[in-house]
Amino acid sequence: EMKFNKESTRRELQRLVAQPVLLDLNELHDLIQKAQEHGVCSAEVTNATNAWHAENARRLLKEQTDRSDAATEPHALRAAIREAERRNVSNADIKHARSRHESVISKRSAAEHKLQN
Repeated sequence: EMKFNKESTRRELQRLVAQPVLLDLNELHDLIQKAQEHGVCSAEVTNATNAWHAENARRLLKEQTDRSDAATEPHALRAAIREAERRNVSNADIKHARSRHESVISKRSAAEHKLQN
């Protein structure tokens, strides 16, 4: 039975990690813990953990990119971009966030310049 639990947990972990977008981070987190308890190969657990961190970083990046107050909090967006780069989030998501960050900085700079004149 222990071998069955280990194998079924391993397969479920692989299935979740293979999804293009992880829908339920809590489910993956719970499954990672279960996999560790059942002695699933550490490389598979590490792969799942990395996927969990990457999806978390992607969601934070999207949240920071979409925030209406990004102009007043550009450092939060910049930090999210750095974390996304570190966690190997897709280049398209990072590129979009960088574009938004540059736009925010540009508008902020223009507003400051207008105030000075």
